[in-house]
Order: sequence, then structure tokens, then C-alpha cells
Amino acid sequence: MNQPIRKAIILLLLSLPFTVMALSTDKQQPVNIEADWVDVNKQKGTSIYKGRVIITQGSIRIDSDVATVYRNKNGIEKIIATGNPAKFRQRPDNETEDIRGEGKRLEYFSSIDKLHLYEKAVLWQYKDVFTGDHINYDTRQHVVRATGKPGDSKERVRVTIQPTN
Repeated sequence: MNQPIRKAIILLLLSLPFTVMALSTDKQQPVNIEADWVDVNKQKGTSIYKGRVIITQGSIRIDSDVATVYRNKNGIEKIIATGNPAKFRQRPDNETEDIRGEGKRLEYFSSIDKLHLYEKAVLWQYKDVFTGDHINYDTRQHVVRATGKPGDSKERVRVTIQPTN
């Protein structure tokens, strides 16, 4: 490729906007919610969404059948989502892969950066996989705590750690 064409391509690529959202900027983004149905109770600070619910904020995405959003004077306090399964994903700073989680129920506490997954919970942290009855994930510190179902050998915690290169 000749020099003038190469320079033109580089200038074009450098002029394109880079809008990759990251963990540290997610809270600064608006929350967008799609659903088939909504019931908002402003006095209680709750809204219930039903039917193919999609909640996004920056790199965060929650997919569920039903979601209840709890608000306080500072904004969204927590989201409780149920589904078969309810799903969560978020892109951490300086990473190329999302952190993903799912369970029959999830609770996301945006003010303290905590995610709780319940019932057939699975968390994908890069290439590693955690499964259990209940998984807590600190999205800021990247700390995972998983528990199985006591007395049920089929519902024990299972972790798959991939080798590093």
C-alpha cells in the first residue's frame, strides 16, 4: 500500500469516536429500560417491569422476565430481576471481555457495586467459571464468593480455572 493511502486510513481511524464504556463510567450513564409492561409507584420508589425486560447503563446489561427497580433520592438503589435465567453482564475497565452472570434471580446493588445470583447461579469471570446455588460478586473489587445448597451433592460449588498463558 502506498504512503498517502496508508496515512489517509490512519487519519480516518484516529478520527472515529471511541465510545467503549467501562466499569468506572457506568454510573455516569443514563439507565434505559425496555419491557412489555411497567407499573411505576413514585411514592414507594419502585417500578415493576414485565416481559422481555432489558436494562442497560453504560456497559451494564440485565436481561430478565420480570425486574423490580428500587429508587431513592440518589437514583437507583437496587434491581431485583427474575427469569429463566435472569442475566447480567458488565465490561470492567481496560478489559476485552465482559463479566457475565446468571441465575433464576439476581439482585444488583448499584450503589455498592454488588451482584447476588441465586438458584442455578453461574458467573463467568474472564475464562474462569463459578457455579453454585448462591454467588456474590463484588463488581468493583472482582471478588467472588459462592455457596452450594447444603446437603445436596448435585448443588455443590464448582469452579473451573483456565490455565494462564
